[in-house]
Amino acid sequence: MNDLISVIIHFYKVPGIQLRYCIDSFLQQSYRNFELLIIDDGNANSNYEKLINIYKKKDKRIKFLHQKKSGVREARNNGIKQASGKYIVFCDSDDFVESNFLEELYRNVAHNDLVICSVAEQWFPVINSRSDFQYFASKPSQYNYPQYINFSVNKIYKKSILDKYAIRFDSNMKMGEDALFVSSYLQHCQYIKCISNNLYHYRWNEFSAMH
Repeated sequence: MNDLISVIIHFYKVPGIQLRYCIDSFLQQSYRNFELLIIDDGNANSNYEKLINIYKKKDKRIKFLHQKKSGVREARNNGIKQASGKYIVFCDSDDFVESNFLEELYRNVAHNDLVICSVAEQWFPVINSRSDFQYFASKPSQYNYPQYINFSVNKIYKKSILDKYAIRFDSNMKMGEDALFVSSYLQHCQYIKCISNNLYHYRWNEFSAMH
């Protein structure tokens, strides 16, 4: 039996059409055993009420969680806490994924602690390989530094590792929390798998926290 994957999506003032595109890209996944934890970070309810009601009725795998405006870090931590899955995946609400995104990550995670896929909008080479942590960390030129450290979204994590070592996003950081989260996780990885498939699509947003 396939294991449950928890997908955590935070949203705040994202255009409704982009949020719908993001959600729909997961509903079209070839891998079916997942839950979508979509976290409303203090939005005015009237702005998304219709959209939320549509998706609540559309698919039982979708769960909307509400919190007071606390930022993406707390939203993701809340998602990890609420997650029922054996594995955790993050996605930004204005991005989207290929239909085989979850299937490819899951297919490669059984004997690895972290699986990383290529991001379509990144112009860096990503090689297909499986390596132990020491070799992986010593070869940043081969494993594309921005993609394996700065991004939390193009990866699948084991919830057991996140919980055992209390790995969470630092809510006190204004920038770089993804890098800290991923680097903390890497310290507890034995084997890491990189796949060159362009499975994650990053949308440029000039109003995002990073930019």
